[in-house]
Amino acid sequence: MIKKLMISFFAVIGTLILFVGGVYFFLDVLIFGGTETEYLSPSGKYIVTLEENGGFAGSSDCWVIGTVAETKFIFNVNKRVIFREENQCFGEMKWIAEDQIIINGIKLDVIKDYYEGDRKDRETQYE
Repeated sequence: MIKKLMISFFAVIGTLILFVGGVYFFLDVLIFGGTETEYLSPSGKYIVTLEENGGFAGSSDCWVIGTVAETKFIFNVNKRVIFREENQCFGEMKWIAEDQIIINGIKLDVIKDYYEGDRKDRETQYE
């Protein structure tokens, strides 16, 4: 009796997990077109995350965002945006040195560069 009850319980839990995972995949990848890829630097000190969004249900409103963080911090609390490109649905990224990357043909320094939107927010924050 208890064995059948446990099997039924785990079958229901497994079905719920598969259902929730399927809904997440459907909404995030198929409908909104979002993917996120992480690239670790050659020494493992930095991690760059490239987030691609293909737009809602295949529309042309898409973008690519690149963020960088040091891996020594837990949960990447020091993450900052270094790249954003509108109307570009896909991004390509590669490391060319420990502190330099290329995203969609644009050379960036992971230590010094940041997206202009972040700079304006920082400047007005301390005025």
